[in-house]
Amino acid sequence: RGYALLSEGITIKAQTRGGVTLQSGIATGLFRWSADLSGNDITIDGFIIEEGTTAANYYIWVDNSSATKGTLTVTHCSFSAPVFYSVYNGTSSDMDVTVSNCNHLGGGRSFLNSVDMDDGDVLIQNCTVNISEKNNSTPMIDIDASASGVTAIVEDCTLSFTITGTVAQEYPQVRIRNIDDAIIRNNSLSVFLGTGGGVDGSAALAIIECDDATLTAHRGKIYNNTGFNDADGGFLARIGQDGSSVGDNLANDGAMVNNLFTGGDNFRAGGGHGMFFGFVTDCNSYFNKVKNVQLGLLCKQTTGGGHFSNEISNFGA
Repeated sequence: RGYALLSEGITIKAQTRGGVTLQSGIATGLFRWSADLSGNDITIDGFIIEEGTTAANYYIWVDNSSATKGTLTVTHCSFSAPVFYSVYNGTSSDMDVTVSNCNHLGGGRSFLNSVDMDDGDVLIQNCTVNISEKNNSTPMIDIDASASGVTAIVEDCTLSFTITGTVAQEYPQVRIRNIDDAIIRNNSLSVFLGTGGGVDGSAALAIIECDDATLTAHRGKIYNNTGFNDADGGFLARIGQDGSSVGDNLANDGAMVNNLFTGGDNFRAGGGHGMFFGFVTDCNSYFNKVKNVQLGLLCKQTTGGGHFSNEISNFGA
């Protein structure tokens, strides 16, 4: 039980995976790196990580002050209810980030947050995340670039959360911004609406978009996912923006392929959209199955592309 402030790469590995429990001792978190980490490799492997005497804001927090990237690998760890994030790659912290075979159960704002990256490759793979009380609009997985050259893949994960907030806002599940060739594939994605009084909020299972006029999010792909959304409307999958913005025509050539998407009754009644493309060119969808939504496929202010062999059922108000 405690807090470790570190300044260089290190491998911290449980002798037996799942056999060692670590607990936070202060609110800052459990592990924190805040230093020049250029060329440094950090690995956390095999721990059960949970709240100790004080609830932790962050379990693993990395801030690389160098413009040269390092490497962060988190694998085979189980996280329980941080206040904010299980894994946080700080704003403008350039790292290759791999998080694999991890679990996050209970509360928390987000599983992984890695934003404003100038350089780095992010891979989230084979993780199971269930946030039982989601009352903050921070995406469960949030990957965001502030320069070209960053890559992002989210694959083979099982993700779910239950909305318990009372503010009418969007709760994204996986959001990738300003990154070309982003991939969201082979995941099971679910959103539920809590039963408490006044619970409200829409949700989006998978988003690829651009909100920076100097960058792009071209050729994004959302494929082979299974999704269920029972929030008060929103999107099962979205490429581009819902309204005109600085990101117009900066998330082009995107594709949704071979997804199985289902809306719950709340989602359909709330105007939920199945597949949505907004303010982009050459958008494509094919071999998808979408059911129980108000709108199965919407291309808003788009040009070009094609939509073939999609099966849309139980739609309309």
